[in-house]
Amino acid sequence: VPRKPDPAGAEELMRLCGGDKRNTLLVGSSRVDRNTARNAGIRCALIDHDGSKAAHGMGADYVLDGIAALPVLVFGPPSGGFVI
Repeated sequence: VPRKPDPAGAEELMRLCGGDKRNTLLVGSSRVDRNTARNAGIRCALIDHDGSKAAHGMGADYVLDGIAALPVLVFGPPSGGFVI
């Protein structure tokens, strides 16, 4: 499989998992990850791991201030007493 930002890897994972472009989200932390998502025609969430806010200027569909925000993006806010 070619290296990112070639979309072949993302496309193969979608095929293997039975996903499609409408229900696939590439999660990463770099401009290469964002470019891979764009090349594959899928949405992208970038994680700002270090608080630098660099990911905020990369043009991702979503930017998360830490990995802990990912479940809320994917599944929505918790509906009970559970803390994610």
